[in-house]
Amino acid sequence: MGTIGLNHKHWPIFLKITVVFSVMVTVIILVTGLMSYQIYRQSMERQIGEFVPQVLLQANRQVESYVNDLTTVLQAALVSPYDKVTFEAFREINRSQTTPTLETTLKLHELVELIKFRLKDRMHGVTFYTPKGDAYVYEYTGGMWMNDRPYETRPWFGKLDLDDFSPLVLGTVRQPSGNIGHAGNNFFFSVIQPVRLPGSKELIGVIQLFGMLEALKAIMNGIDLGPGSSLYILDHEDNIVYAPALDQLGKRWNSAYGIDASRESSGSRSDVFRQDGNAYLVSHHRSPETGWTIIGITPQQNFSKGISTVRIWTVVWIVLGVLAAALLSVMVSYTFTGRLRKLSRQIRTVQLDELHLKLGNVQYDEIGYLSDSFRTMINRIRNLVEEVWKTKLLKQEAEIKALYSQINPHFLYNVLETIRMTVKKGDADEAEAALVSLGHVFRYQVLQKNDLVALRTELEFIGQYLYIQQLRFGDQLEVELDIAPETNEVLIPRMIIQPIVENALKHGRSPSDYSIRLTVRVRLDEGRLMVIIIDEGAGMTTDRLNKVLIGMEEDFSSGHRIGLANVYQRIKHIYGEQGSMSIQSEEEVGTIVSISLSAARSLAADPFPEGAAIDESTRRR
Repeated sequence: MGTIGLNHKHWPIFLKITVVFSVMVTVIILVTGLMSYQIYRQSMERQIGEFVPQVLLQANRQVESYVNDLTTVLQAALVSPYDKVTFEAFREINRSQTTPTLETTLKLHELVELIKFRLKDRMHGVTFYTPKGDAYVYEYTGGMWMNDRPYETRPWFGKLDLDDFSPLVLGTVRQPSGNIGHAGNNFFFSVIQPVRLPGSKELIGVIQLFGMLEALKAIMNGIDLGPGSSLYILDHEDNIVYAPALDQLGKRWNSAYGIDASRESSGSRSDVFRQDGNAYLVSHHRSPETGWTIIGITPQQNFSKGISTVRIWTVVWIVLGVLAAALLSVMVSYTFTGRLRKLSRQIRTVQLDELHLKLGNVQYDEIGYLSDSFRTMINRIRNLVEEVWKTKLLKQEAEIKALYSQINPHFLYNVLETIRMTVKKGDADEAEAALVSLGHVFRYQVLQKNDLVALRTELEFIGQYLYIQQLRFGDQLEVELDIAPETNEVLIPRMIIQPIVENALKHGRSPSDYSIRLTVRVRLDEGRLMVIIIDEGAGMTTDRLNKVLIGMEEDFSSGHRIGLANVYQRIKHIYGEQGSMSIQSEEEVGTIVSISLSAARSLAADPFPEGAAIDESTRRR
């Protein structure tokens, strides 16, 4: 059955149509669903890849506006009306041989107030450098003059534009150590403006402005790319102006996340970068005016949440579609194959039960012609089977009667010889008891009209038979009858046990002491009658046992197998699958014959009339 279940050639047509239709529709649904999801996912990723750089472009413009504000404020100090104050302050500082005066300091404060007014809270401080090396450092906590601070020694001096005297944007720098109220641990955004003497290119001073990073942070905080995201601002020299970690500020970008900012052209772009098993969407925008770059690094899962939801719903709809397709295929195939299944059920019914078909409405299509031909064939088979069955029953009845009569010649000769020897020994009582038992045996065979008898009746017959055999074999025969009381009224076929007992007596002699030990055990087990006959004789080899079992399956009319084969065939014909007989044997150990029958109870007539009861001595256990 397992092979048939796995081989699709043996599947019902209903199942084949269902599977084929389901597979076809499922493939269409899967392909359509997966292609739709793939198109949607690619569209969303493309839109996200275009959207993030646009956000970075807007942020870059805000950063440019902040930088322009810082540079514009410094340039405002060099134009009217503040240029006179600026030039006079630097001129007086350069002429003075001593520490600048209070008047000069106040002029510088006017410039500071201008810057503070224009930048408001975005300014942290201003430093004024002079050619003499004096520097005035101003912060919100106040200002002071510091010596030995010549601008020529500053690291940014070489970058100054001394031709056009345009502002220099340094980006994020650490506040010089020793300034007012600071120990060199804070970062600020710095812009430098060189100051020249009017009408010449003589450098008379440098103004360095320190802006608050909070302005850049406010711009970056306005961009929310989700948890785990990072934003960076690089200046035109690819130095980090803004970063999530302070220790990265002022350092050069090291081509992290696959971006080499120095080789990137102006404009926007997004790429997927994988690192440590995680995927990141890396987007950046490089300003064509300033050359500054804003980089956004976002875990791809931040943007894939919506896509994941669509994927889940896609899977749900695919599953629902597959289930609907399967249900539809079942309904279609069930409808189309209904008449075929009806014909198949009729075939199985005829095969298992009786050769009769009920005529229904005939439709003259392919299935209708097939049904009509099948009905005609069944009618012909039924007629033939009835003829064969009658012939078989007559033959079987004749064979069973032959079995009954077969006991007489050999058995009668042995019994009479035993009685003769008993009389010769002078034991008249034993001889008389043997004759009585012999009479009962023949009366049971001849006068019993019913084919089914109560087990009690059959066992009484077995008891008479064994008494005669006990007289023959004497002490060499040991018989144990283990009969459960509740089995007495169970109906069994007549003379179904005696052939097995006779066979056990014939082959059950022990090779060691030549004794015959026989056990007959009868039990009821879950509605079945279990009859077990055990002998401790020579047993059989495996080959011999296989030959006996094969012989039982053949026609039991063969003379040399009439006993066991007859019992097996009778059980098979009477009980069908409700009865069984098995043999177990081991050489020099013994043989066990087991019979299992469907138990049926009914009162059975006792073949021994009143006044002819069997003596208890005949019921040896």
